[in-house]
Amino acid sequence: MTKSIVLAVALMAAGGFAMGWLAFGSRARTALNPSAIETAQKNSARPVEVERRYVLRPEDIQADRETPALAVDDKGHVVVAWASQTGDLERTIYLLRSSDGGTNFAPPVPWRKVPIYKFQSKSPGKTMAFSTHVLPRLTASAGSIWLGWVEAINGGPDVRYLVARSTDGGTSFAEPVSVHGDKAVRPGFTSLSAGADGTLSASWLDGRSQGQQPFFSLGTKGANGFGTEELVFAGPDGKGICPCCDLSTARSPQGSTFVAFRNNDSGHRDIYIAQSESGEKVTFSPPIAVTPGHWKFEGCPHDGPSLALSGDRLHLLWMDAHTGKNRVYAASSELPSLNFSARELSQESKGAQGHPKLLADSSGTLHAVWDESLDPAPTAEGGHGGASHSHNATLSGGGRAIMYAISKANGEFGTARALAPHAGAFQLNPAIAVGPTGDVFVAWNELDTEGKQVVLVRLPPTEPNRR
Repeated sequence: MTKSIVLAVALMAAGGFAMGWLAFGSRARTALNPSAIETAQKNSARPVEVERRYVLRPEDIQADRETPALAVDDKGHVVVAWASQTGDLERTIYLLRSSDGGTNFAPPVPWRKVPIYKFQSKSPGKTMAFSTHVLPRLTASAGSIWLGWVEAINGGPDVRYLVARSTDGGTSFAEPVSVHGDKAVRPGFTSLSAGADGTLSASWLDGRSQGQQPFFSLGTKGANGFGTEELVFAGPDGKGICPCCDLSTARSPQGSTFVAFRNNDSGHRDIYIAQSESGEKVTFSPPIAVTPGHWKFEGCPHDGPSLALSGDRLHLLWMDAHTGKNRVYAASSELPSLNFSARELSQESKGAQGHPKLLADSSGTLHAVWDESLDPAPTAEGGHGGASHSHNATLSGGGRAIMYAISKANGEFGTARALAPHAGAFQLNPAIAVGPTGDVFVAWNELDTEGKQVVLVRLPPTEPNRR
């Protein structure tokens, strides 16, 4: 596949990728926009300690939802997971592992072949083809690492959200268990998180009632099973919510559960949070809007929220384009109330932003990552009501870089910086984890004229987070 075709295919897919397998290693770069890269490098003063790149298959460029997952357990075992197209009706989950805190990694290994189910959706005058996605998710707590993924059983219409547990740092995993019962219909846009005691929280969208609706299931501490799934919110008039944005979950030590999602209320694509109080049965109260309805957008941005708990405060990040430009916003609320005030996370940077991820480490420090254009943000199509259906960040201009910022528990973030910018490279969909000694790990997808890669970096601990 030629360089021009690589980017042309990516542009047609609006920046959506899935990963496949070629080889490992580094490669030369072509500087396409010196002014943009110089700007990014000025905001990248603190270098990463480790940067690893894994070259991937051109066959997977058009897939738009397979992104790397990342977790670090309390002993410093690091696991990265991604899905690669290895057949017309098959993707394979690959695992990259380190047993020494991320200093050294064994070569990635194929872990599980996952069948794909292809199906069609018909509407007046239009038939659209779809397929299931693997969507690997990783989380770690209480001496365990959990891996979640979506699998079409035997390649048929019975699609399951599965979770498997590892107690040896990701070297091996137990037999998977299903997060839900038999009524789920093609679960996707999933979330997986673990509380400090090892209790798992899983959420997803599925179409059992026609429209895409969010569901939640609580796992046992040993992940030997999950309780009966609960509907989080039926959507306005029971017709579902924004159908293509990932969910996010968090669970407090007191047992309160939170699910964040992008709603679709008369075309307003704003972020809502539903809460379930502690108790044996998870039952969600009507969700509240994080911000008043103000982003009118007749389409789905494919860009969900991210939650994190730090002490007695609930924090979240999300992308919003109500101003006409795609920007990442932050908000927090003291618990048990849910009273948020939104602000731009990084006002000093001017690029188009998206796909934020938020993590609170054991010290209470908040870590935020997102992708951002190296050029100033253009006015977003559909930002004030125009129709568009975007599967990912637009690939145009000088490229996109993964940005990183930290905050104390009050939610006020410091200056953001680009982690490993390259002119002409489009870095997207970051994942983040923090190790027991304070090292920060970030993984993302990257595309340039040479093809596709998974990139993993390790950052040294920041004071006073060095442990």
